[in-house]
Amino acid sequence: MDEDSMKIGICSDIHSHRPDQKEEIAEVLERINASGPFDLFVCAGDISHRTEEIFEFLRSIHLPCPKCWTPGNHDIWVIDPESESDTAECRYRTRFPRISEESGWHYLPTSPLSLESHQVDIIGTIGWFTGEGYSEWFDADATEKDEALARVFSNELDAAFRNTRFEKVIVVTHHVPNHQLLDRAKDNRAEVNEHIQKLLPKYRDRIKLVIHGHRHKRYSLKTIECIDYVAHPFGYPHQHATAEDGFRIIEI
Repeated sequence: MDEDSMKIGICSDIHSHRPDQKEEIAEVLERINASGPFDLFVCAGDISHRTEEIFEFLRSIHLPCPKCWTPGNHDIWVIDPESESDTAECRYRTRFPRISEESGWHYLPTSPLSLESHQVDIIGTIGWFTGEGYSEWFDADATEKDEALARVFSNELDAAFRNTRFEKVIVVTHHVPNHQLLDRAKDNRAEVNEHIQKLLPKYRDRIKLVIHGHRHKRYSLKTIECIDYVAHPFGYPHQHATAEDGFRIIEI
């Protein structure tokens, strides 16, 4: 490996709330912990809709490197309220930053993660979506509120770019950041944030890599308008075959 390159471990869409893949997830965790060292480890969301399972997953990764994550739509989905104050907003803004700090992870929606060793910043957001679909944030069909959320998260990502220390940046979103990453033949509702899609080319000269989750389809690096994208989601039981499908190492 070139001394100036970075070795990054990535995962997303683990869905540890699924009892029918508990053993497989344990294998994924074992493989992650045995595969270091890395310069950085990234999780792009959708761990579980249960906060304790998110906390357990974060604490289960013992890599001696910077670890960062952004939540996905399942993580903020309050199916069974865990307290009187349990809302999507409370999880995203308050609870997740706390459990991240307690488990030794950097929570990207709060602030960029700066890596002095490689002179690069990592920034991130849940992303959200524009258009039709089902909204876990509001536990209902998508409305103009989701469009407003998509703008909020795009604006926050724009602010994160402006608050970075270094010229080079790695971007992490949960929702899909570009329509060209989708299969046009399928119904692609509730997947893409069109505001982020328009934002990223503004910073294309600074972006080393964009990592995302949400759509349960793994792919190698794809370059769109001079920006490299990658995703490696584990997904649901019928969407993976081995533990290798839950974790990937990439060098940039």
